[in-house]
Order: sequence, then C-alpha cells, then structure tokens
Amino acid sequence: MVEEWQKHLRNFENKISSDYKDRGTDFETFKQQHYDPYFTNQNAIVETTEAAIEKRVQTLDIYYTQVNRFNSREWITAQSKFRPTILEEFCGFLFKDSKEIRRLGLGLFSSEVFAGIKIDENGKVKTQTKYVDFCIGKRVNATFEGVPCKFIIPVIAIECKTYLDNTMFS
Repeated sequence: MVEEWQKHLRNFENKISSDYKDRGTDFETFKQQHYDPYFTNQNAIVETTEAAIEKRVQTLDIYYTQVNRFNSREWITAQSKFRPTILEEFCGFLFKDSKEIRRLGLGLFSSEVFAGIKIDENGKVKTQTKYVDFCIGKRVNATFEGVPCKFIIPVIAIECKTYLDNTMFS
C-alpha cells in the first residue's frame, strides 16, 4: 500500500503509466534497478537515532547520484517535479518510525492542511486549506454551521524546495 507521504513513488507510477516523454520504460527500469532498492533500504532503517539518520542521509545521497546520472542530459524538467518529490518523500522516511508520532495518534501527510477559518461573502463559515509538501498532523472531522468538514491539522509543516525562482526570493 502506498502511503500518502510517498510522493516520489507516486511520481514514478505516473511517469510510467503516462509514458512521460515517451520514456515510461526508462522510468520503469530505473525504478526497478535504483528506486526499489533505495526504498527497501530506507524502510529497513527503523531506528530514530543519530546514526540511523546518518545512514538515511547516506542512502539518499547514493540515490541522488543515480538520479543525476539518469537525468544527465536534463530531459526531466523542473516542471515534472521528479527531484522535489525525492526530498518530500525523504521527510516521511525520517519520521515514519517516530514513537512520539504514534503515541499522539498523528500521521504523515503531503496534502491540503487546515490553514484557518474565514467568513465568505454570504456570511458562511468556511475552512481554509493550504497545500504543503510534507506535514506531521492529525486528520480530524468537524462541523461548521451544520456542514461536516474533514481536514488535517498540521503540527509541523515542511516546504521542500529544490528549485527557486525569482518569486521565491521575494
């Protein structure tokens, strides 16, 4: 089962099924030869010690080297979000085995999260959400003015940036 935070795995599945730039087979081969072992190695690390985190980072560094070779001619564009999903998914690997997260009943997400409440032009109470690359939070159900709402309350929200354009600097 693919977890919600496993963005890079989903990115692979999309690239393969859509035959991204007529290279779906290349993505499938790369996934089998490099991503699947990377994923297995990251999942095999279940401790949250400093040494375990160092091992995770080393595993990530090796995988990034393989990704750079795979895209040495830069045919995978920044818009494809291939590299950014690696870092987003890595956040999940860092926190997936946290006893504190389990104890508090929190989850790992990469989605729309609760960002506040507003009153719209008709006087109705509405929830506001914001997309985040990764968060530790809790999925909750609530009712506002008789309307059931489901949302995620973030405890920690992380934005992962691998490409910065001029608008990001301002």
